[in-house]
Amino acid sequence: MHALPPTAQQCLSSSGVKVKAVQQRHQQHIPHQQRRPNSAEALQQVQLAHRFLQRQQHLGNITSAAAVIAALPEALLCPVGPQLRPLFGALKACGFARQDLSALLTNCGRDRALDLLLLPAAEVAPRLHQLAQLLALPQEQVPGFVGAQPGLLAAHPAALHAAAAWLGGSLGWSAASLRRHSQLLLLSPGELEVAATLLQARLDLSTAELVLLLHIVPHLLAASPAELEELLCCKPTAVDLAREVSLPLPEWNPYAAQSEHLKLCMLKLCSVHGLSLAELNCLLHDKPTILREVKL
Repeated sequence: MHALPPTAQQCLSSSGVKVKAVQQRHQQHIPHQQRRPNSAEALQQVQLAHRFLQRQQHLGNITSAAAVIAALPEALLCPVGPQLRPLFGALKACGFARQDLSALLTNCGRDRALDLLLLPAAEVAPRLHQLAQLLALPQEQVPGFVGAQPGLLAAHPAALHAAAAWLGGSLGWSAASLRRHSQLLLLSPGELEVAATLLQARLDLSTAELVLLLHIVPHLLAASPAELEELLCCKPTAVDLAREVSLPLPEWNPYAAQSEHLKLCMLKLCSVHGLSLAELNCLLHDKPTILREVKL
């Protein structure tokens, strides 16, 4: 559907929907669907989906139908009976309250939009259960967590487990680390490996240094090779790079700055003395105050 019929546009516009934004997304993401722009079938589809979302708002299941359509206009192309209604029902049955369901729909980026909307209702509960196990999350916390990171539900569980296996095996990440940086689970092991290999080669890092660096600035794993090359062009040390690209620390966590400082000190120790992680752990065990002596 390259363009919504004028009648469908008028229907949406009269309800406060930003039709231009919806049109742009349709043209970007549904180019393979060829339909006559004035087809009655297209108008009926849009009207049914729009009424369904308005009904969900009226029932208190979502906060705003217009906000959902603006963020996820692909929903207007999904059949209500076979797809939207069962999907919403499955999510509600799994504990998604109004705020959780609204967040899930409005936070879903366009790359994952159709994967989420076309997810069979029967797969919702098993996927959420597997995700809870993978991240060691209490079941009651899963809806809020997934609402903030909808790609975790849209992605195939095997892909999430493959990324988690790489992060755990290569970097020693625990479930807590996976929760803190869950967006990295949406990358393939190949993408993670490329970023890690490039960092290790260009900075001439030992395995210990690489592990510590990526504990401090894990978002570097999501950078493209070109972005990493730009960061590395001035040949920084691992400590300099970590300090330069560190993300802002949360103000509500008074221990965050102290924790990052200690990690930087450990990275400096490994860099200067060529320590492995095992040797570093032994040193810290024998002399717990040594990190205070490190000058960054």
